[in-house]
Amino acid sequence: MGSDTSLQGRVVVVAGAGLAGLTAAYDLRRRGARVSVVEARDRVGGRVWTMREGFCGGQHAEAGGDLIDSDQEAIRQVAKDLDLPLSPILRGGFAFVRQGARAPRMEPVSTTGGTWAELAQVAEPWVRAYRLSDRRWDGPIARRLADCSVAEWLDDIAADGRLRARLNGLRGFFLADPEHLSLLALVDQLAMESPAADQSYRITGGNDRLATALAGTLQEPIQLKTIVRAIAQRRGQVRVTVCGQGGQGHMTADAVVLALPATMTRRIAFTPPLPALQQHAIRDLRY
Repeated sequence: MGSDTSLQGRVVVVAGAGLAGLTAAYDLRRRGARVSVVEARDRVGGRVWTMREGFCGGQHAEAGGDLIDSDQEAIRQVAKDLDLPLSPILRGGFAFVRQGARAPRMEPVSTTGGTWAELAQVAEPWVRAYRLSDRRWDGPIARRLADCSVAEWLDDIAADGRLRARLNGLRGFFLADPEHLSLLALVDQLAMESPAADQSYRITGGNDRLATALAGTLQEPIQLKTIVRAIAQRRGQVRVTVCGQGGQGHMTADAVVLALPATMTRRIAFTPPLPALQQHAIRDLRY
């Protein structure tokens, strides 16, 4: 890819070494900026976490972000740029163990075709209303959907055991049981032209390789176990107060990128304060 020096000489601090922060740092570095990344944890990757201890023969397990879908073009392009091959997985779809009259049996649940078509038919009134609202997450339809779990919706429509079992089988797709999954998430998927990707992938050798490779492109080592305490803006510069293994210190930059969960952002003192709407949004988030 061609070089871009539009930010040559600019200094940027990135707070957070998850994929969002590392990708931001990677792009800023390619544009010529000098980038420093700080991370509160003792590792990079954030919600991407590959577990390697306790397995034989070089095996590993993904304890965080797992699937890369075929339509997630941005992350696939970054992996390609960093020469990280992708391995196709779940070629036969998801499956679940169903308790039968005689013995438990494995039942596959395809994430394309029949299963989605069946769900879309049952949920058609909500899907139609949601599409008419332009799939807006801030509209009245979305608010009603968000207030109802999939389990509650199944009770409302008196769903049979087969439909309930199929939605339980999609736990690996939604990463939540029906009791903890918002009906909005389900309807939003069903309202898409293609609700499920044709193919899913993982980074060959572990998804954490993506985070490690991104970190390896930076000019400076990432400062791990370093927490941002305060951010002050004055006269075109930003002063970042951090607390790390060497105690409290300060970093000066032209800009700061916060790639942190909102719950962590609450703990940062901003000068001047953030706009009222941002303060309200950060304060009221409950995840």
